Amino acid sequence: MKVVSNASPVIIFARAGLLSLIEGLFGEILVSEEVYREMIVPTKPGVEAIRKAKSIKKLQVKDPHRFLASKPYGVSTADTTVIALAKEQGAALVLIDDKRLRRLAKETGLPVVGSGGILLKAKEEGLIAEVKSTLDLLIKNGARIGEPLYRRILILASEKIENKPD
Repeated sequence: MKVVSNASPVIIFARAGLLSLIEGLFGEILVSEEVYREMIVPTKPGVEAIRKAKSIKKLQVKDPHRFLASKPYGVSTADTTVIALAKEQGAALVLIDDKRLRRLAKETGLPVVGSGGILLKAKEEGLIAEVKSTLDLLIKNGARIGEPLYRRILILASEKIENKPD
C-alpha cells in the first residue's frame, strides 16, 4: 500500500519514540522533499529517528505547483506537495493532521487519516493494546489534540473516556 505523509504525523510519532508504530502499519512512507526538510529541522525532537528511518522515502514531486491554486485554504507550498505527491503516486492513504490540508485532500478524492486514526488502526492490527495510553504519550510529546477530538478517538476505540492530560 502506498502511503504519503505530511510532516506532522511523522514528527509527532518520532518525538514520542513511536516511529516504529507507523512503520509497522504502513512499511514505506513517501514524503516530498519539501516535507522532508520540514521534518528534519535540527532543533526539533525526534529528528535523529526520522533521519535514520529507512522506511521514509523522500521523492521529488513532478508537478509541485499543481495545487498552488489552493492557497485560499491557507496551506503552505510544502503542504500542497503532499497532495501532488499522493496523486502522482496513486497513494492508497495520506497521513495528515492539519485540518485545512485534510479538507483539501478529501476534496481531491484522497483517503486521509490523522494521528488518531493511525492509533485506531494500530489497535485494530494488534500493534498496541489500547489507544488511550499511546494517545496520552503523543500529547505529552507535543501533539496538539483538542478535548473533543481526544474524546472522539477514545469513543471510536471503545475505551473509557477521561479528561485529556494537560
